[in-house]
Amino acid sequence: MNKFRKIARFKYNSKRYQLFMSESNKIAFLEIKDGKFYYPELSDLIEINYLFNYSRHSQNIKNDKIKYFHFVPKAIRYGVLVTLTSSLLVGCGQKPSFTLEDLPSYKNAYTDTNSVYSDSETIEEGSYESEKVDAISNNQSSNITDSQNNIVGEVDNYLDLLATADDGIDFKYASDYEELEYVNRIYVRDSNAYEEVYGYSNVTIEQIESALNSNTKINNDYKQFILQYVRDWNRLYPGSDFSTLYHNLSTLEIKVCTKDEMARHTLSTTSLACYKKSENTIYVLDGIDLSRESSDYIIVAHELTHCARNTIFEREDGKKIFVSFFDDMNMGMYIEEALITDFCYELQGLGNKSNFYTLQSSYFRIILDAIDYNGADFMNHSVNYLIDKMDEYMEDEQYAYHIITLIDAEAALRYTPYIEPEFEDFNELYQYITRMFIKNNVTSDMTYDEAMSKYDELVEEITYYFDQMKNPIELDLNVFKEEFEREINSMELSNENGLSR
Repeated sequence: MNKFRKIARFKYNSKRYQLFMSESNKIAFLEIKDGKFYYPELSDLIEINYLFNYSRHSQNIKNDKIKYFHFVPKAIRYGVLVTLTSSLLVGCGQKPSFTLEDLPSYKNAYTDTNSVYSDSETIEEGSYESEKVDAISNNQSSNITDSQNNIVGEVDNYLDLLATADDGIDFKYASDYEELEYVNRIYVRDSNAYEEVYGYSNVTIEQIESALNSNTKINNDYKQFILQYVRDWNRLYPGSDFSTLYHNLSTLEIKVCTKDEMARHTLSTTSLACYKKSENTIYVLDGIDLSRESSDYIIVAHELTHCARNTIFEREDGKKIFVSFFDDMNMGMYIEEALITDFCYELQGLGNKSNFYTLQSSYFRIILDAIDYNGADFMNHSVNYLIDKMDEYMEDEQYAYHIITLIDAEAALRYTPYIEPEFEDFNELYQYITRMFIKNNVTSDMTYDEAMSKYDELVEEITYYFDQMKNPIELDLNVFKEEFEREINSMELSNENGLSR
């Protein structure tokens, strides 16, 4: 048996599926029919794996708010139920109904889906050949059990991603600096390691200006834009380390493209700009408006921030260096997108809200308004630091890790082609955002009516831009309202007559 956590529900090819995630860095899927879970057809499973370029991570979370399930990942092949292995998925000879050319931005995402246990939640049993998917009590979740509830292995009670520093180059977490000798690679996720990989840190604006002046691949308009961007960012978020941008500026190219050229580079007919880390190149559409008042400003600043936070290069000693906000095999991709978007709107300084990654940006407007975290923390530290800050504010232990995963999963489903997301599995996320909003905006000296009036502000933040979306997000706002009322009622606030309720 394997330990699983429910992440998201979605539709694909007229079928409904549940995405699960394990503590061993794997994803798994079950088909949903008539309210029951069933093992999927192997051919369907392979197609889903092609589509899910999904950020995965190890998960040993010990927070008792999280519901877990256990089952053995299997699939139906030629009418026979088979246990999944990497070799089976790769070597089974099944072909998806589309080709990789149909999905040029997605890689083959085959996974060994040994992949979550459940607390008091019960699920109906769906089976082929009497294979069961059972729910267990959370008080058993410190052990992995088989279907007879026999202990077959211990679960580590710590989070690999948040493991503490194990060398002097790390800032706070072991994953801040990782050197993998057997593949000749170094992974850096914190500015504390910049001196080690670049030979410098905390570069000055004068150094940035000098690097720009030496670069012949950037025209004067963009040189001025970049220099002003760094000045504005440093003024708004003092202490930000721009060493990665300084490193990238030695070879960075900004290519001004026609619409056809941009479509070829970005695989999109609507993109105005794109940063390709592997090429250290920012592609921008010809005629883009660089003035601060334009929406184009947000887009160019957004791509430039990716360039300031991420790089890939080979050092003289042959080691390949990867610098990033998150581990490419872990969650964080859409977290980075939302954070950058919100920071760029702050940088613009017009008081506007995000029309890009809209729902995720709304979450982080609420989160960043509450916690002690800003653009310097993003520029200098990994997603782990953000998780710690969220837990610190909410007085949780490791629960923010789960919330960040849900934000990432919800976005991944929305922005993955051919997938139709369902949103009922994200109630934990909606309840968490509601509780954080209340903690930051409702005080004990308010009356009950004053506190309840804040609910409209929460809904306004969450649903911003919904009415202008081409593909509207359908959220059940009752989840937010019920959690809001439950929290307010627990505070025993007085009414206008001074009576508590």
